[in-house]
Amino acid sequence: MTEAEIKTVVDRHNKLRRQEGSDNMELLTWNSSLAGVAETWARGCVFEHPVKAEHPEYTDTGQNIFMRGGERALRLPQDLMPWYNEKVDFDYETSTCAADRQCGHYQVMVFATATKIGCAYHDCEPLTGNVQRPQAMYLVCNYWPLIKEHPDDKEFTKGVACSSCKSGAGWCDDRLCNGECTRRSQHCQCMVVCYNCATVNETTCRCQCAAGWHSHDCTVRCDDTSDMCDPQPGQAGYSSADCSDPQSVVAEQCPAWCGFCQPDPDAVADKCPPVKGSGYRSASSSDVTTTSLAGNASSAAAASVNTRPMLVISIAEMMTIIYSSSSSSQS
Repeated sequence: MTEAEIKTVVDRHNKLRRQEGSDNMELLTWNSSLAGVAETWARGCVFEHPVKAEHPEYTDTGQNIFMRGGERALRLPQDLMPWYNEKVDFDYETSTCAADRQCGHYQVMVFATATKIGCAYHDCEPLTGNVQRPQAMYLVCNYWPLIKEHPDDKEFTKGVACSSCKSGAGWCDDRLCNGECTRRSQHCQCMVVCYNCATVNETTCRCQCAAGWHSHDCTVRCDDTSDMCDPQPGQAGYSSADCSDPQSVVAEQCPAWCGFCQPDPDAVADKCPPVKGSGYRSASSSDVTTTSLAGNASSAAAASVNTRPMLVISIAEMMTIIYSSSSSSQS
């Protein structure tokens, strides 16, 4: 792809992601390695998705594919829109598609924690696979990472923009989390929202929780929830070494024992109003609402897949795969 085409693809994806009203949607940036893998697949001219077991390069990677038959050029960004337009057949509450309808392409485009995209296209003569044409322009886009760590996780969560970024910080680039930020700048505004008498560290754009609370926004009580925390001699339980990773299951279940927060059984929820990062002072009011706690004859087709099982559970090897494909004509 040319530099102009790359910018068009990335900008359109981020524009669409911004309008979802998400609190954890990440900014997508171009990745040349993903693009190289996409180019290899596009040059194969087979309109289907890679089998994970045979293509380890697709680990943790999602993919959308599209073809335009009878033409020698794509129409960007228009040819990206059939993927997104499947939103009308997506049920956010259940993360499912309407009966006999496809919405997998949309799900991949708005997968909140994906941060990288790489695309390529090829003029195929012929295009084979699930859709066959004597000649077609074949577009492949890869997205990374596409992993659900819990079966109930949604593609994205709704709320105040950049208030639940996966990094734990609230750095924001026009309603999208920007995990590459290290200090405030034009594309790095601090939009963190902190609750329960917390303060904002403007240097890190993170919440500093008051006693009795923890999590990225200080809304979770500082209580250990597992009998495995702080085991007595001779009893089964976690080791203090298990607390080294603040993102681990142990840290989630034993935040007080691990020292990630200060317990306070008398802590009262909503005792103080929420506090916000400095980015809110320059943002428009529509972005800062804080929710309370209480033509030419041609044909085109598209398909999407998460080429790795989207469900990853640390203990059980239970896996699920999302796979969808669709075909439509354009004129």
